[in-house]
Amino acid sequence: MANSRPPFYQSTIEKLLLENRCPPCIYGEESKKTYLTWFDIEYYNSLPTMLEVSKNGFCKQHGWQISSLGNKLSTLNQFVANIKLTELKNIKAVLQSNKNGWLGQIWPLSIIFSRRSVNVFLDILIRLHTTKKCPICETIEQGEQMALTYMASFLKEKKGQEIYRKSPALCWRHLIGLFYEVPTEITLLLADIHIEQLQKLDSDFEEYFRKTDYRFSNEPKGEEQLAWLKSLRFYVGERFK
Repeated sequence: MANSRPPFYQSTIEKLLLENRCPPCIYGEESKKTYLTWFDIEYYNSLPTMLEVSKNGFCKQHGWQISSLGNKLSTLNQFVANIKLTELKNIKAVLQSNKNGWLGQIWPLSIIFSRRSVNVFLDILIRLHTTKKCPICETIEQGEQMALTYMASFLKEKKGQEIYRKSPALCWRHLIGLFYEVPTEITLLLADIHIEQLQKLDSDFEEYFRKTDYRFSNEPKGEEQLAWLKSLRFYVGERFK
């Protein structure tokens, strides 16, 4: 498969921060777009993709997102459906094996065979009940992680720290993720920056509620009107179509 990650340079970090956008959110989304572009061109019909999807599947969100390709997905979906058919036949065969065999009708062999088939059945269920992420989810996470690595490098420099102090654009999830990538002194710096940010946000909320009082409702509206949106963006992340 072609590399699904778009090029991402240190200058991109600075640009996104100055635009008040969370770099890992943006890069995760760009990685997804690149994957979907290649999926449309090549991946949808490739054997590695078909094997990967047959094992892990797509999550509900991304599965329906690729449904826009329509009948183009027929080869992939037939392959996956046939894999699932084989898996169900295997389950049925295991459950019926001790029931139909003559050894399975004789006590105490019936108990031994029954336990053995149950163990095989449970092994199959464990194998099929995968906890692996869908290929698109995994691609997004890889993009986000790469951005966090670049962010850690960016914040080692004084210039990077100054830029981030002026525009603390990370969402909560990626802020916590970045704590794993940076030394303690940078973690403390980030904590201070975002404490200040959230205290300012709290003041904006107080101002908003003050102006909902009829006594002050005629005062000019300001930044406090967007406090809800800034807060939502911080704990949810960037919004994408």
